[in-house]
Amino acid sequence: MNVRANNIPLWITVIAILLGLFCFAGGVLGLIDATSVTDFVTGADNLASAWAGRMAGTGAALLLAVLLRNAHAYTVAFAVGIFREVGDLVAALSGTAEGFPLAVVGIVLLVDIVAFIISWQATRTA
Repeated sequence: MNVRANNIPLWITVIAILLGLFCFAGGVLGLIDATSVTDFVTGADNLASAWAGRMAGTGAALLLAVLLRNAHAYTVAFAVGIFREVGDLVAALSGTAEGFPLAVVGIVLLVDIVAFIISWQATRTA
């Protein structure tokens, strides 16, 4: 089965699958058990559930883009990913978060931006 969308490089499809599975699984787990969310703070169950929903939604968007094999869907999914990472970047810069290190967040943000640009360009040639 071919999972590649027209004009979308294979590495972007692989990134979408990996990030999609990570985000979706982590989000669903967080919706089931809010205490499993990264940086969970006792008493912040509603915030943790909101974070989990955001993660599950991001994962669903990325996985749907792969399933739809559509450059427009990839563009939207990676735009969602950019905003997810900007939020994580703000948290990492706060100095109070214990989640992923700033370098990891920055690298994933950079990958999301590059994938967004390439996906957007693919919509113009499709």
